[in-house]
Amino acid sequence: MDPKFLRNQRYARKHNKKNGGSGSEGEE
Repeated sequence: MDPKFLRNQRYARKHNKKNGGSGSEGEE
């Protein structure tokens, strides 16, 4: 998997989403 995808996975759990896309990184 891409490191970016894994990064989104972490935020996805917080935001209850499968993948927030490139915008989930700054969505804290």
